[in-house]
Amino acid sequence: MSQAIVYYDGLCRLCSAEINHYKSMRGASKISFVDITGFEFDAKKEQLDPQKIHQEMHAKDMNGNLLIGVDAFILIWSQLPALAWLGKLAKIKFFNLILQGAYSGFVKIRPYLPRKSCEESPFCGIENKNL
Repeated sequence: MSQAIVYYDGLCRLCSAEINHYKSMRGASKISFVDITGFEFDAKKEQLDPQKIHQEMHAKDMNGNLLIGVDAFILIWSQLPALAWLGKLAKIKFFNLILQGAYSGFVKIRPYLPRKSCEESPFCGIENKNL
């Protein structure tokens, strides 16, 4: 694997805005960003849990190691020179615990945040039983 892979919810307006910001930064070419709500995405083919991938941010590092939640963000930040300091800070236990708590809260409210048009994806409902 030559680049990191970040899996994100392309229907989530906030998530997409954040990913688009990352994509515009120097170093983003080291990361492959994959929209998990696209028709072509197959979690099982990527060896990912189809339910969990829609609950928390997932990423794979250059060695294929799976990173979830805050660890996925640390991977992103570590690849972007302007945010490398944030990746280092997030690894410090005190700050990591704060980020873990904040992310845990975000995960609970994210399904209720404004979504993009459902015509673009099979994953439109808040409670999609077919995941």
